[in-house]
Amino acid sequence: LGDMIKKSGEIEVNGRLAYVPQEAWIRNATIRENIILDQRYDSRRYKAVIEACSLNMDFALFASGDLTEVGEKGINLSGGQKQRISLARAVYSGSNIFLFDDPLSALDAHVSKHIYDGVIGPEGSLKKRTRILVTHKLSLLTSVDNVLYIDHGRIVEYGPFEKLIENKGSFSEYVAEYFLDRMKDSDETDEAEIKFMEHVRSQIEPVFERLESMQSRQLSMSLSRQMSIQEKIQSEIHRSQSIKKSSKDTKNA
Repeated sequence: LGDMIKKSGEIEVNGRLAYVPQEAWIRNATIRENIILDQRYDSRRYKAVIEACSLNMDFALFASGDLTEVGEKGINLSGGQKQRISLARAVYSGSNIFLFDDPLSALDAHVSKHIYDGVIGPEGSLKKRTRILVTHKLSLLTSVDNVLYIDHGRIVEYGPFEKLIENKGSFSEYVAEYFLDRMKDSDETDEAEIKFMEHVRSQIEPVFERLESMQSRQLSMSLSRQMSIQEKIQSEIHRSQSIKKSSKDTKNA
C-alpha cells in the first residue's frame, strides 16, 4: 500500500490488490455504485457478493434497494452496513490479493461468522485467492494457514497456529491472557470463542498457570504496597495529632 518506509529488501506484488480498511469509506452515490465502482455491472456476480456479505436484508429495508443514495444527499448508514459494503466492494473487484484490516470488528457475532464462513474463511468465496486478515478475534486463527504475531510493530512469531501454541512463546502468552480476560467478561463471550477456549485450554495450561501465578504475585505485591502506604498515612496522621495535642498542652500550661 506504500504506507510504510522500506529500509531494505524488495517488495513485489503479483496480481491486483484489494484493501478493506478498518474504517470503511463511502462515496456520495448509490449503494450499487459504491460496490461496483467503475466496473461493469454483472448481475450474477453482484447477487453472489451481496448474499455473501449479508446485505440482502438491508436492501429490503431501503425504499430503492441498492439504488438508494448514500452520503450527503442520501441516507446515513450504520457502521456495520458501511463495513459490509466495503467488503462487498473488495469481493466484487475480483482481485488476486486481499488485505482485510480487522473488518469484522464492527459486526455482531452472527453476521461476522456468516461473512467469515462465506467470504474470508477456507471455504469462502475467496478460498482460491490470497487473503491477509488482521484480527483480534482469536477463534478464527484455528482455520487459517499461518499466523503472523506482531507485538509493538515487530514480527515476533510466524507459523501454523498449533505450532505457535506448542512453542509456549510470546503468542501462547497472548492467547493465555486473552483466555483470562474472556473468563472475566463471560457475558461478552460468544459460542465460537467458548469452543476456541475449550480447544486450546489443555495446550496452553502451563502458560495459563504461569500467568495466573504472576498475576497473583503482582496482586499480592500491589496489596502490600497499598497496606504500606496506608500504614505510613496513619502514622503521619497519628504524629500530626500528637504534635497538635502537645502544642495545646503547652499553651494551657
